[in-house]
Amino acid sequence: MSGERPSDGALRRILWITLLSAAASAVYGWLAHAAVLGGAAALGGAVVGAINAGVLAWLELIVLGRWVDARLQRLPFLAFLGLRVAVYLVVVLTIAAVSLPLLNSRVRGLQVDRADVFFAFSMCVAANVLLAVDQLLGSGALLAFVAGRYRRPRREERIILYLDLRGSTSIAERLGEERFLDLLNAFFVDVTEPIERDGGEVHKYVGDEVIAAWPATADAALPIAACFSAADRIEQQADVYRRAFGLVPGFRAAIHAGPVVIGELGARKKEIALIGDAMNTAARILEAARETGADVLVSAAVFDRLRAPPADVAARRLAPIPVRGKAAPLQLVALTRAALSAAPAQAMRA
Repeated sequence: MSGERPSDGALRRILWITLLSAAASAVYGWLAHAAVLGGAAALGGAVVGAINAGVLAWLELIVLGRWVDARLQRLPFLAFLGLRVAVYLVVVLTIAAVSLPLLNSRVRGLQVDRADVFFAFSMCVAANVLLAVDQLLGSGALLAFVAGRYRRPRREERIILYLDLRGSTSIAERLGEERFLDLLNAFFVDVTEPIERDGGEVHKYVGDEVIAAWPATADAALPIAACFSAADRIEQQADVYRRAFGLVPGFRAAIHAGPVVIGELGARKKEIALIGDAMNTAARILEAARETGADVLVSAAVFDRLRAPPADVAARRLAPIPVRGKAAPLQLVALTRAALSAAPAQAMRA
């Protein structure tokens, strides 16, 4: 399925964060130290800022985002924010202690003073507040709001994934509301990480459902890979779920693609909304997955555009299924784990 290689989206974000930090640190270095160091102040600031941001962005997007945040998010917000700022500051000061002696071999007089520590602390606080806001709004939504990208509705193509918890009603009755909410949070963490790692963005959580989207240019195998990677991740955490909740959650998923209208929605509480026939059709396919008992159900239009199907997935084309709200039955493909002895290409194209 998906490997551990960082997604292209994560690498682009690391690059942009590094460049922006280098620019901000160059400006600070010039303003704070130009009187003593001249033009070298800006250069030194840019280098140190780029190193700091590159390391921190890598930790945030590749390491912390995968397992540390899932454990820390149960803390009260201020404790969560304070601990993250402290970690950031330790990393920044450690990098400064290592990099400044090396830079001093080229530029004499570079050193850390109180103003530099305060600037580093301020940047750590600002970065974590922005990350918290971005997390509240959804990955990438803050930038979209600031840039005004969807101030006016835009029509774009997306691959849509709907994923929901199996048997949620009976599970909620068994666990009670408080414990069920704990289970949902753990479940969402485990299914979100593979989605984001495979290039998707979580659009929203609705009840026991996760709605995610990929750019239309993405390989259609990515959302499929995310589904089975999420199943693997939950299986790896099976003992943890059993100890905490007395059960291991399962899910069903539906994948479709098509045009959606994207725009800002709401007054007091804004969000970036996705609406349109593709969203409705994906929801109907999820209903069909419930009725057919399929784990992962994909529209034939998406399945037929796969570039390189995942090798360990078997496909079974279903008879056209009438879907509520659709005049013509939908051509759907049910996906399951392939038998180890099956030929991957034949399994996928069956």
